[in-house]
Formats: sequence, structure tokens, C-alpha cells
Amino acid sequence: MRYDREHYFWEILVVLRKFLIVAATMAFTHKPVQQAWACIVLNAGALYMHGRVAPFLSFDALVRLETHREIKLSTNDRFEMFALTCSICLLGLGIFATQHPESDLSIVMIGVLSGVLFWGVFVTYGEFKKESEAKERARTTQAHARIKEGEIAGIPGQVFGVGLSLI
Repeated sequence: MRYDREHYFWEILVVLRKFLIVAATMAFTHKPVQQAWACIVLNAGALYMHGRVAPFLSFDALVRLETHREIKLSTNDRFEMFALTCSICLLGLGIFATQHPESDLSIVMIGVLSGVLFWGVFVTYGEFKKESEAKERARTTQAHARIKEGEIAGIPGQVFGVGLSLI
């Protein structure tokens, strides 16, 4: 995971968010509904900020070695936003299940949310795999271009050619 140069500090904000979630959990030790609401508010704020900032570099920016953000979100940005959304939904479902323990709807909703979560993980894995294959193709293309230009492992083509003619 690489962050955009303008957002080198983003990992510090992620750690701060996790610290605040732990602090909210400790503050409302005997009040689980308030714990869940505090975590929902913190995760919703993190989701909003992540959507606005999109701190991860997209693959296109890495290939062209650009430092500015692309308009489309990178795979890491989409995965982080999906994880925050699932966390918010799961906490909301927990509040519903706590307030309506006899409801069968809460059990069905937990099953549906679990299915969506696993589906999201598999889709994201596919995105990561596609992105890594594209990176490998770009690396291979660059290597082939260097070979065509006559450079192998940093040796200019003329020196390499002279070496072959001496054999």
C-alpha cells in the first residue's frame, strides 16, 4: 500500500481512529448501545474523510510516476471504504439486535451482512489480483523495451555488442 505524497500522514490518522474507538469502548464499558453509536460516528467520519481524500495512489499514477491524485479510486481506497461501510452496518445491526432480541429479522440481517462481507472480500481479492497482474505486465513491457533499446541489466547496447563480437 502506497499513499499519495500529499497524504503521507494518513496512517497516523488510521491509528488515531482506532485509538478513539478503543477509548469510546472503554468510556462506555457498561453501555453497549452507546459504545456502538460512538463507533458508528467515528467510522462514519472516517468513511467520509476517506471518500473525500482517497489517500492511496492508484495504479495508473504509479505507472506514470505521477504524484497527483487520479479521479478514480484505487483498489485500496475502495477496499477501505467497503470495510468501513460493513463496520457501520454491523454496528447498526448490533444495536437493532440488542433492542429487539426476539426478532428473527436480526438473525437474517446478520446472515445477509456476512454474505455481503465475504462477497466483498472475494471481489476485492479479484481486484488486487487484476492490479498485480497489470503491474507485472507493465514491468515486463518496460523490460522488453529496455532489451530492444540494447540495454541488458544496465549495460549499454554498444558495449554488449562489442562483447559479443569478441567471442
